[in-house]
Amino acid sequence: MLENQKSKNRSLIILAGGQSRRMGEPKPILLVNQKRLIDYSVERIKDLFDEVLVVVKEREQCIEPFTCILDNSRVYAPIFGLYAGLKASKSFINLVIACDMPFIKRGLVEFLLAKAEECMADVTVPLVKGYFEPLLAVYSKSCIYAIEKEIKKGSLKITGFYSGVNLEVVPEEKIRIFDPEFQSFVNINTREDLRAYFRD
Repeated sequence: MLENQKSKNRSLIILAGGQSRRMGEPKPILLVNQKRLIDYSVERIKDLFDEVLVVVKEREQCIEPFTCILDNSRVYAPIFGLYAGLKASKSFINLVIACDMPFIKRGLVEFLLAKAEECMADVTVPLVKGYFEPLLAVYSKSCIYAIEKEIKKGSLKITGFYSGVNLEVVPEEKIRIFDPEFQSFVNINTREDLRAYFRD
């Protein structure tokens, strides 16, 4: 449990098993202004959770000091990382994020967690510009069976199982209260992104 706090029954799951082809080197440990990219997100929200799990494809991708979870699937698809993370989690409520989202707003995370706990939905997901944001969303352990069914069907879309669970959609107007410019959903994929978002 983080910082000897009372259990919150929440875990943070970070998907970090991607190939980082466009960046040319592993994104989670990429140093940006002397800080790893993954730490930009984790540092401001980690105290909201009992544990931080990082899901990777290979053991060599494990990142200290976080708990490493291996996604043993042969296919690179976020749904497998989500599945592995939820199965390994000790918590019923889980915030799932990508490893390359350095501008996540703490207030938005607190709102999503509170909404998930209030409505007891299986998935609490933001909807931005008409699209779900599945990699900054809250998933309960009860999603595991629905994800298994989706994988067995051969569907690799991470939102494919949404139709089979209790879904709570968070609209743009709610998100804007905490993140007016939707910076929380920015992904850093290329060197150009680094230069654009991390100016000296």
